[in-house]
Amino acid sequence: MDKKTFDEELNSLREAVKTKSRNEKLLVIGNVILAGVLALNYNKERIVQVPTMAPQYKMMISNNKASPEFLDAMSRNILDLLLDITPNNVQAQQNMLISMAEPKYRDELQSKLMDIASQIKSNNLSQNFYIQSVKIVNKPNVVFVTGTLNQYIDKNIANSTRVNYKLTFTIKNFNATIAGIEQLADNDPQMKELR
Repeated sequence: MDKKTFDEELNSLREAVKTKSRNEKLLVIGNVILAGVLALNYNKERIVQVPTMAPQYKMMISNNKASPEFLDAMSRNILDLLLDITPNNVQAQQNMLISMAEPKYRDELQSKLMDIASQIKSNNLSQNFYIQSVKIVNKPNVVFVTGTLNQYIDKNIANSTRVNYKLTFTIKNFNATIAGIEQLADNDPQMKELR
């Protein structure tokens, strides 16, 4: 090999080493920048609530309070799960309802729901609930709902009654859970407050 060819190859290798070294430095700088961006955005959480209704309803939830529209929608959903049941769907409805309950309230709710499920299945009952009014009182996160509960035995209507429910919610860390469901009589003092 002559000296000229040797020098050309040596220069070519030196250029390749310089290019490789420059590329490695650029990759290190890029990785440091990406690590910095990740570190700055770590622990930044954003909750996006997609409304189940048209956007003109302003459903909002803060750290410990919810808008009346949010409580209205949540109450309707909970009462659908609790009261629109058949022998075929009672277990699925109740499992979903239990998952929405506050941990302190779960055992009590589960006990009540097991009694309801056994009655529904053993007597081939079904029922539906038609909401007539939803009232949100000044107390934080309390909703009163009045409606008609229709009960059926073997698909024949057995009973149709007006019922009142008081739902209490706990809101923590942008999460609403049910803390109480109470059926109220028409002459209950709590119902007189609403009139």
